[in-house]
Formats: sequence, structure tokens, C-alpha cells
Amino acid sequence: MEKKQVEYVILEELPPDHILRNSALAAIEASYAYRENAAGWRKVAPSFGIAKKTFNQLGDVWISTSVFRVPKR
Repeated sequence: MEKKQVEYVILEELPPDHILRNSALAAIEASYAYRENAAGWRKVAPSFGIAKKTFNQLGDVWISTSVFRVPKR
């Protein structure tokens, strides 16, 4: 049986008022990867300090160093 490929949406590519940019990261099953390090994608766990924040609430340090994505629904 072939595994279905999951498609993702990159949060920074959405308009600022989009619902996904304004939803808690853990609630929308967001994951992130560092821009400079190809270590792979990591899921935003509920225990993370940023889990209850929205993409729009993240500081420059997060946005400038990481890419955030969510599964396409």
C-alpha cells in the first residue's frame, strides 16, 4: 500500500489576516525547520513555549530563523 504524500502550507506565505496565521501553532499541528540548518522538520509540541502563540505573535527571532508550515486541509 502506497503512503499518501502530505501537502503543506507555509505560514509566512499567507496574508497576515489569514485564519492559520492567527491560530495557536500547536492547535493547527504546525511544524518548523531552521532556515540555516537542514536538520528537518520538528512539530510544535504542546509543551513548547510558543505552542499557544499564533504565527503573527512570534518574535523576529523565530520568524527570521525558522520556517513554519501546517498540513493542507
